[in-house]
Amino acid sequence: MVVVSASLGTPDRLKPKDRYLTEVQGLRTIASLMVASYHIWFRRVSGGVDVFFVVAAYFMTLSLLKLGSAGSAKGAVGGALGFFAKTLRRVVPSMVVVLVATIIAALAFMPRVMWSSQLRHAVASSAFLENWWLARAATDYLAQGLAKSPFQQFWALALQMQFYVLWPIAALVCLAIARRVKRDFRTVLTVGFAVLFVGSFAFSLYYTAQNQSVAYYITPTRAWEFAAGALLALLVTKQSWSRAGWRIAGWVALGVLVSFAAALDVSTLFPGVAALVPVLAAALLIAATYNHAGPAVLRWRPIVALAPFSFAFYLWHWPILVFVQYAQGRSDIGAVEGLAIVIAAWALAWGTTRFAEQPFRSSPRLARSVWATVVGCAIAFVPVGAVGTTWFYLEKKAVDQATTALADYLHSGEANGLVPATIIARDDLPLGYANGCHQNQYSAELLKCVYGDATASTTVALVGGSHSLQWLPALDAIGQESGYQILVYTKSSCLFGDSTVDEDATPSCVQWQKDLLAEVISIHPDLVVTLATRGSGAAEEVPEGYSAYFTALENTGISVLAIRDNPWWPTDPTMCADAGLLDATKCSIARDSVLDPDFAWDATAHPNVTFADPTPQLCNDETCPAVDGQILIYRDSHHLTRTWVLSQSDWLEPFVETGLGTAQ
Repeated sequence: MVVVSASLGTPDRLKPKDRYLTEVQGLRTIASLMVASYHIWFRRVSGGVDVFFVVAAYFMTLSLLKLGSAGSAKGAVGGALGFFAKTLRRVVPSMVVVLVATIIAALAFMPRVMWSSQLRHAVASSAFLENWWLARAATDYLAQGLAKSPFQQFWALALQMQFYVLWPIAALVCLAIARRVKRDFRTVLTVGFAVLFVGSFAFSLYYTAQNQSVAYYITPTRAWEFAAGALLALLVTKQSWSRAGWRIAGWVALGVLVSFAAALDVSTLFPGVAALVPVLAAALLIAATYNHAGPAVLRWRPIVALAPFSFAFYLWHWPILVFVQYAQGRSDIGAVEGLAIVIAAWALAWGTTRFAEQPFRSSPRLARSVWATVVGCAIAFVPVGAVGTTWFYLEKKAVDQATTALADYLHSGEANGLVPATIIARDDLPLGYANGCHQNQYSAELLKCVYGDATASTTVALVGGSHSLQWLPALDAIGQESGYQILVYTKSSCLFGDSTVDEDATPSCVQWQKDLLAEVISIHPDLVVTLATRGSGAAEEVPEGYSAYFTALENTGISVLAIRDNPWWPTDPTMCADAGLLDATKCSIARDSVLDPDFAWDATAHPNVTFADPTPQLCNDETCPAVDGQILIYRDSHHLTRTWVLSQSDWLEPFVETGLGTAQ
């Protein structure tokens, strides 16, 4: 049970005598259950981790207030180091157990197509940097759409540990300032955290609006939540409200906390203004508890009894959920399955806390000094290094074998097994990525690269987004064989069309499209190759923006080869292929669910456009398989592998010739 021990020097604050804040213990349990429940059944943000942040900062700040009583700077530094060592003894044991178990489970059950990316998640989690790694993945177009990582829950622990480092440093700086200007330590600390709160909250609002997927994870946008907990510890007092008033406030805060995210999906709004709801609710609950009026349910014995295991429960529930989803091949979890996950997570949390955390945390030998704790934690991480290294070498061996098999296939035309093997499918990319020719999602600068026969007088311009770029391998081969210069202008998440009609288009995309159209008209290639359609199933269409650019090129006498887009799968077909199911009937999707059965190209609308439909190459009359013979068609849920596209050179070449034949 958490004990608050601090003499704050004023009659209306905590007394010198230690006291328990029992309801805050119950709040930890409620927050853990919120996180798990929303992950399992709602698949959205709950606000539970925000409660963790406030509670952690509250107790952290109360502990660091003791630094003010240190007689010297050396004593204060020693106190700060001791505080961090105590934190390590509490966190490391459960973390190590869950990391080792998750790595072993990943080796046993995770599709090998995910090994490379998930190994990096494991390393980032071990280094308390998972939040920054997830932020990086959010900006990496090639990493988007990957299945969930069983290490992903470590982002919150990473963020919290970063503040466990920063908070003592901030406290020491404030203590030095307070002594230098002869001011009260608490006052200086309060001003410092107030400035941090305002600055971080303003930045969080700004950056959440700019790039929410990154803002969700990074440290600067979350600092205000910890600052809120710190200010609560510094400023909470016995208020003049009646106990009944505090009791009502506490119940209202608890009700809002557990229900607001169920009523409204705020997943895309965190950590901006929406995060104020769980932060303020947690603060109000702590204040009500401080005033002896916390909700009675938070003192309920079973709720309080689970609190010591809530940290380990948070770590365990996520990998169990993810591996169950892998095993079932679906994200939806039923009531019974979900309850089983919760029970299993609590059971493992109890065992981890009882047999790993508590002995490590209470060890007199480790508590003897900071260095003893550091050495003990380093030894504890040895099993993580051992299983992680094993995973690395197994992954490297499998990648080397797959790379050799693919090279042999490209040389001989004979495949020995699936090519590319799923473990390297993500990296089976057009050269445009490796050569730096594919613009990212955020820059409007035009990038141009030349492929095919660079000296040829006939020019073919490949333009659009990643679904255009994926046809480069076939066009490059055609260009080299037939004597065409292939010019490439592509950008992630940005198409060759007028996006001013699309309210979701980014400013960089709109500018890039305008500049690209002007560039194409200026160089006047013999043929422009791009996409013809967008959308999946019955929503498949020729976007208005595409038609506008087709017309613009028609008016300047430029011919176009427009390729129908490939199917977009609702799940990742490489996961199916990873299981070795080379039988297309066992690893396929209904054709009508991903392509409009009634779609027909209107040749009269754009006389300058030659339409190429790869659907017969990708699908039969009823289904669209993930595998073509022994060639893996997809590298993710909607991008084609370089190997398969290269195999379609003979199919694509007549359309290129026809398009060039219509050039004026």
